[in-house]
Amino acid sequence: MPDRRKSLLSRLWFWLTLVLVAAICFALSIKGVRYTLWHVKRSDPDYDALDEQRSAEPVAKAAGTGASAEVAPTWTQYRGPHGTGVYDEGPLALDVPDGGPPLLWRAAVGPAYSSVVVARGLVITMEQYREEEALLAFGEDSGELVWKHTWPARFYDMLSKEGPRATPAIAGERVISLGATGELRCVALATGELLWRRDLLEGGTYENLYYGTSASPRLLGDVVFAMGPSSVSAFDVATGEPRWSALSEQMAYATPQLGELLGQTTLVVETAVRVVGLDPATGRELWSFPWEVSNGLSITQPILLAPDRVLVSAGYGKGAQLMRLVPAENGEDSVTSEVVWRSARLKTRFNEPVLVGEHVYGLDEGTLVCLAVRDGRRAWKEGDYGYGQLLTAGEHLLVVDEDGGVHVLTADPEGPTELGSFDGLDGGVTLNVPALAHGRLYLRSEKELVVYDLRVPASN
Repeated sequence: MPDRRKSLLSRLWFWLTLVLVAAICFALSIKGVRYTLWHVKRSDPDYDALDEQRSAEPVAKAAGTGASAEVAPTWTQYRGPHGTGVYDEGPLALDVPDGGPPLLWRAAVGPAYSSVVVARGLVITMEQYREEEALLAFGEDSGELVWKHTWPARFYDMLSKEGPRATPAIAGERVISLGATGELRCVALATGELLWRRDLLEGGTYENLYYGTSASPRLLGDVVFAMGPSSVSAFDVATGEPRWSALSEQMAYATPQLGELLGQTTLVVETAVRVVGLDPATGRELWSFPWEVSNGLSITQPILLAPDRVLVSAGYGKGAQLMRLVPAENGEDSVTSEVVWRSARLKTRFNEPVLVGEHVYGLDEGTLVCLAVRDGRRAWKEGDYGYGQLLTAGEHLLVVDEDGGVHVLTADPEGPTELGSFDGLDGGVTLNVPALAHGRLYLRSEKELVVYDLRVPASN
């Protein structure tokens, strides 16, 4: 009997120890599993309430009213004119007063992960509206709904739920959008009238990506680049006619990036297993290097560092990696690559990192970190912002946490200083990238679009 009791106690201690170890591991990795938990916070859309709110709003009679309509467009595609999250129009009033900066207007919207773009006095974004995806245009000054363009489409996943994923792009007098089911549409900026459409799932290898088509359209001159589930294509902005289509493999979720590498403009695309550089004029593959993230979940854009370096990062335990592109020495038209450094200290799951000087800033599974680009060494790690987003303006960071709080910090390798913060959004999970245009900060969640005035007073 004593031996049996001893054996039972031994087993009990074994299982208690196992449970304790599991609990500790869970606590240490809670930020990593937040992805499986945050969707519980995201409520199902109430379209009846959305209809009621909109019916109480006056409809603008004409687009582009107000003084801001005469200001040149500056935020016309995902993460700004260069796709890098940099605001460079001029100084902003970043000394946040008590209660936050002036609220200009707010508007109810349906669920989407889209950001906004701004041009010609209009603010454009996307939403899910019942069984339709929609493009919305609000007056930049008034916040009134100017036009709405819809088409039958609804993507739903139990974890990420419903709504478009991508952000529209504005090319002159046209707006180009990509829905979660692969519907690429071009409409007139002033009216929302359909000009042309393409189905990016048609003829492809994959029906769709698991979490829906997500990469935002990118612009270069009179061409728009769009990623479907199994290829990337170039279309004429004016007519929608295909220029070229490249690759035939599962794509990732990250938006393509444009920049100068090895002395030429390059379109950089992430697939499920690699990063590829393409000639934007022809779609010809210039180089590639391996980059495989769990389940193809490479979501954040690469940072292109002329003349020959590419910085990529991802969550799900992947981390960051700086690659150097090496042209062939014998004059042949071939490029190899080599790893400059790898780091597990920048795991950007949903947020896009930003570059300020010689350092990159990003949310490492929710905690803000600063890494030196030269060697990948971490300068500091501070503050829990959840799966929020970042923009940069001069030497400042604007961090929007996943609950809609806005934080203004110095972009300083010696350590961050928070200059102020305020509650930007009232409820709802905020994974949408903010936007800055004409001194105004645009925030949106799955429920609302809110605009704050960060313009420096004329007296200053």
